[in-house]
Amino acid sequence: MYPNQEFFKNFSLYFPKILNILDELIVVLNPKKEFELEYINQNLFLDRLGFSYNNIIGKSFLRLIHPKDKKIFTKSLKKVLEKSNKKQKLRLLGINRNPFWIEMELKRISKDKIVCILRDTSLQKKLEEKFKLNEEKFQKITNTIPEIRFWNLFTPKKHEDALQNSIQMLNMIMENIPQFIYWKDMNLNYFGCNKNYANLINIKSPGSIVAKNDNNSLWEKDQLDFILKNETEVLKLKKAQYHIIEYWKLKSGKEFWVDVNRIPLFNSEGNVVGLLVTFEDVSEKKLAEYQLKKSEKNYRNILENIKEGYFEIDLDGNFTFLNSSICNITRYSRKTLINSNYQILCDEIAKLKIFNILNELYRKGEGDRIFEFEQKTNDGEITHLESSVYLCYDAESKIIGFRGILRDITERKKAELLRQAFNQELKKEVDLRTQELKLANEKQQLYLDQILKTSYFKTKFLSTMSHELRTPLNAILGFSDLLLEEKNGLLNREQKEFIVDIKESAEHQFDMIKHILDISKIESGQITLNIQNFSLNLMVGQLRSSLRPMYNKKNLKFVVKGLDEEKRIYADLIRLKEILLNLLSNAIKYTIVGKIVLTIKENDNSWQFILRDTGIGIAKKDYPLIFKEFMRIDSPYVRSVPGSGLGLSLTKRLVELHGGQIEFCSVLGSGTTFLFTISKKLENIAIAKDQN
Repeated sequence: MYPNQEFFKNFSLYFPKILNILDELIVVLNPKKEFELEYINQNLFLDRLGFSYNNIIGKSFLRLIHPKDKKIFTKSLKKVLEKSNKKQKLRLLGINRNPFWIEMELKRISKDKIVCILRDTSLQKKLEEKFKLNEEKFQKITNTIPEIRFWNLFTPKKHEDALQNSIQMLNMIMENIPQFIYWKDMNLNYFGCNKNYANLINIKSPGSIVAKNDNNSLWEKDQLDFILKNETEVLKLKKAQYHIIEYWKLKSGKEFWVDVNRIPLFNSEGNVVGLLVTFEDVSEKKLAEYQLKKSEKNYRNILENIKEGYFEIDLDGNFTFLNSSICNITRYSRKTLINSNYQILCDEIAKLKIFNILNELYRKGEGDRIFEFEQKTNDGEITHLESSVYLCYDAESKIIGFRGILRDITERKKAELLRQAFNQELKKEVDLRTQELKLANEKQQLYLDQILKTSYFKTKFLSTMSHELRTPLNAILGFSDLLLEEKNGLLNREQKEFIVDIKESAEHQFDMIKHILDISKIESGQITLNIQNFSLNLMVGQLRSSLRPMYNKKNLKFVVKGLDEEKRIYADLIRLKEILLNLLSNAIKYTIVGKIVLTIKENDNSWQFILRDTGIGIAKKDYPLIFKEFMRIDSPYVRSVPGSGLGLSLTKRLVELHGGQIEFCSVLGSGTTFLFTISKKLENIAIAKDQN
């Protein structure tokens, strides 16, 4: 399936380099010596655990197992020793006793050798760290131990047994790592490959590729030429290529980025005998890297364009990053500040203050602080600065420094001083004005007392006068009715007209006096509502009957909507009827042709009454006059209709007494719509009154 033993002898010299560039941790254990670590490859996984090769090799692997998972590991080893492979998830402990979740696959390859392949499943590396792996670092790692050491693991007794064990171990590792691997001879014909590569180029088994070349492969021609050129160069120069990022394309159309390692293979005489190639698909990493760079660029652009200064410092207080606004605020150049300590900006007092704040943040391990300090700029001017400081963490949540925002608050400080001076002057002025106001209030109280007395006398006067005025009017109206009945003698046409004029004038005067008295009582709080439950249908029917002569005389239609079924309401029957009567009589007065529509709606919290007419309408300039006392619209038609200008003012007050509101809209020449509401809270008032 894989290379023969002669090939393996040459290949084994370079096998450690292959293992050191894998993401997996490869461990060889001796079960007879308390699972002593006889080999471990050196890669980033080992670095993350915090161990070096020298302080872990030869030690028991059990010391790395989390105490709670040692039983699980022991059971797994027991099954492996019984000639069965085992996969297990458990936790390792790093040098700082931090837990790492891993997936571990174990296989026994001899009586005293167990191979473990460990995959890290706990740490999600940041994108920046994933791309730190460069040729220099890996070369440095692989040079730290003799490559022959891995080979020596399998030469204690019988060379043939050790060689067979090594081949078995190689087969196991190749089948369980995610990388694609193949071997070629000097003519670039295949020695072999692992299953991942066989699946990629669509062959049945790794063994079927031996002695074949890439001429009939699935690669695009340009792609194949590119690959063969690089492989030829490695064989010619006898120099390995580690972690080369390349863009590959198959004939099938599949496109992907790969991380390639090309390693020349030497025989014992030092001659090149073939080529080893390992690669992995890093398309997602490349996409993530691109998105990271794009995000980083946007992040930097945002920071460069904000007004506030942004900075990052390490644990020693040295600036590692800053935006242009920092330079504008401090008046130091970027070249001067970067890698310099923040104390370059501070006097001795500020240095101590900032040190204590940063030290407190570091000790707590969380939080943020806002503080102010004075800074002497590069040109000698004293400025006031405000800073917000937060902790910075790395991918492993370790504190690596601080970041913050810096603002120039010099102008704000000046404004605060001016405001303090202003407040002092203002306080003096306020004290003076307060004394003057106290005297004015005393005078105002005297005026108010006089106004209340005047209002009381006005109300009393109106009440008395309205009574005195209504008495003769009652006589005029009564005798006018008797004369019109002609019981004491017939009247000629002219006499009847005179008496009708007298009666109408008296009725108009009577209504005006009544309205004045009602308004006066409302203003003085003398009117209280008599809330009761009554039928809206019956009340509206009564209004229709009383108004029928008026709208029939003008051939108008009067339509009522919303009373198809019995409706009952809590309100003051007399006052609600007065509201509707005022609105309906006005609608009839100022409608020449057409109709009047009264719509009644019941809502959750109120009753809604909408009255529409097709009358003369109201001009917008006259809107402010509608609810004012003694104010009427100045038009020929309005002047021809009797009125006091008090009806709508009284109506508005009565609606508000019912906890409602009244409003209107109108188009001159097209009609007017009045809408008012009656609150349903009156029901609660009535019920409470009945209970008492």
